[in-house]
Amino acid sequence: MDINELALYKLICDPKRQKILHHANKQPITVKKLAEKLNEKQSRLYYHVKKLEEAGILEVVDTKVIGNLTEKYYKAKQTAYTLSDQLQKEHSDEIINHTRHIIETGLKKIHLNMKKDDQDESGLISTAYKNQTEKQWRETCDNLIKCLRPAQEPIDSSPSSNKNPDQNKQHTYAYVVISYRIDEDA
Repeated sequence: MDINELALYKLICDPKRQKILHHANKQPITVKKLAEKLNEKQSRLYYHVKKLEEAGILEVVDTKVIGNLTEKYYKAKQTAYTLSDQLQKEHSDEIINHTRHIIETGLKKIHLNMKKDDQDESGLISTAYKNQTEKQWRETCDNLIKCLRPAQEPIDSSPSSNKNPDQNKQHTYAYVVISYRIDEDA
């Protein structure tokens, strides 16, 4: 899904909605079950679920009538999102701040695990440097994304439109991978 509106980006980035999408991605789930998993009141989740449904991010995949109540089962339509170039250009500060928050959360978690010498906790940070041309770098990025999101559209690895004379020159590119388990209970 290509995101080209700031409102949609903010909708998806909300921590509570991220948790809803996380649980709704695994299997169809009711608001009642979400409330149990998130330790929240159902009434505090209906608004968020409705917003995600209206945006086309969550969909009702089943309904069951239990007595005089109708339970809706929700499923996340997609979990891979791409920010449009225009959105990135117009709202770069907000996007970078959100990305910084994700990275800092992971770094704090990994740092605490290092201090505790807790190798059982799921967290990884790795840095690699590689000499490549710009085209090779784009292909490497594309391959990394494909590993994480098999259905993701490839990055355009064609030469830039500005005809950069440097594009065939080798440069050293840094790759930093940070990965950590998001708390299931929260």
